[in-house]
Amino acid sequence: MGLERPEGHEVQLEGLWAAAKADRLPHALLFTGADGIGKHMAAKWFLAGLFCERGPAEPCGECGACRRLAAESFGDLFVIDPEADGVDRIQVGRIARREQEDGGCLEEFLSLRPAEGGWRGVILRDVERATRSAENALLKTLEEPGEACCIILVSAHPSRLLDTVRSRCVQVGFESPTRETCAGVLMDAGFDAATSKQVSRWVSSAPGRALRWARRSASSERALLVEVLHGAVDALDASPRVLALEGDLGEGTPAALARRRAAGFVDLAVEVMRDLARSGAGLPAADLPHGDLPEALLSRPGLSGAARRGSETLWRARRELDSNLAPEAVLDRALSQLQEVFTGAAAPS
Repeated sequence: MGLERPEGHEVQLEGLWAAAKADRLPHALLFTGADGIGKHMAAKWFLAGLFCERGPAEPCGECGACRRLAAESFGDLFVIDPEADGVDRIQVGRIARREQEDGGCLEEFLSLRPAEGGWRGVILRDVERATRSAENALLKTLEEPGEACCIILVSAHPSRLLDTVRSRCVQVGFESPTRETCAGVLMDAGFDAATSKQVSRWVSSAPGRALRWARRSASSERALLVEVLHGAVDALDASPRVLALEGDLGEGTPAALARRRAAGFVDLAVEVMRDLARSGAGLPAADLPHGDLPEALLSRPGLSGAARRGSETLWRARRELDSNLAPEAVLDRALSQLQEVFTGAAAPS
């Protein structure tokens, strides 16, 4: 798991450790807030503070429990993380003893004696990605988790959860850190100051999301998109250039990585279209994540209408990618249509 201190969430964590000291800590918590702002990291750091021999408090990083957590050999922590597992959905087998998935199941973990003799902790990351069967199986656990157990559900979209799941948890809201804090996280990870500042603006100061974008070379993606919108590069030449960009896309087959690159590019382009529409409606560029786009683009006549048509094209492309259509063909069609909308050039047949 490692021990990384989350930035900007000290108030929430100190309050939870104080509740644990007073024996008032709820057994089920729901960490909510925008994607990528550090909720998952905060959940790990908070539980580390419970497990720490000097806690409940900020983990010391030196005791046996902290060292075992850093080495990922701590026996009383169970994490379900679809991103790390490389799956789209959390299946019922990760929650209950049936159709058990790789990585074990929550029900079995909680049935065992504590390995360390103190708190047991559970983190379910992106819990909105659980199937309905998995959510229903989770209800029993949330009602009767056992003694000295803290279950943390982490979600950027809590409204997608069953009402019965939400009602069994105490919600803890997290805010985005400052843009300067977010940029500092990127610089600490080795990115230059200009890239760190730029990407932090695009993701509205969400450090986790900023790191994912910077690692996949989102700056190069957007630069190519701008060239297409200006007509500086032909749309059909841009598609293979998008797929050939260097960057960290995680593990997977070449086909899966190509689809992941295309999907990430389309998602970024959707956000650009949204800000172009807002600019066309009169919102100041300084208030927009992508307000650093070239002035010639932001001041284009008929910008709102063009951005709306561009968004429709991109949403269609995203559905096609989700349907496993060939990424290059999807990008060819989408970029050709975008170029036609923004330059008036005839789209290739």
